[in-house]
Amino acid sequence: MTFVVNDTFSLHRSLGGGGMGRVYLGEDLHHPGDLIALKTLAPDADPDLGFEHLNREFLLLADLDHPNLARANDFGFVRHVVGESLDGADAPVLPPGWPFFTREFVSGVP
Repeated sequence: MTFVVNDTFSLHRSLGGGGMGRVYLGEDLHHPGDLIALKTLAPDADPDLGFEHLNREFLLLADLDHPNLARANDFGFVRHVVGESLDGADAPVLPPGWPFFTREFVSGVP
């Protein structure tokens, strides 16, 4: 799957999700080669409550600065998504106005 969010982030595949959110592996197109994890609300999350949680999580992460922690990068709202599923995977559910944030991607075992 390759989808581009806001002409800035290319999403390659889903990394997983839980009750409130979904996380995708992607790349920052303004910094080629920089892998990111993009976190957004789960498709069935309450948008108002979900926004509060996502925003709070981003603000807490943005204040942390340690060499052993993935850096929080950007918080934003979906303006548009373009792309197609290359491997039969479902398109990410990212409607206009949906909040998201990105962090530095660190490969590892969850």
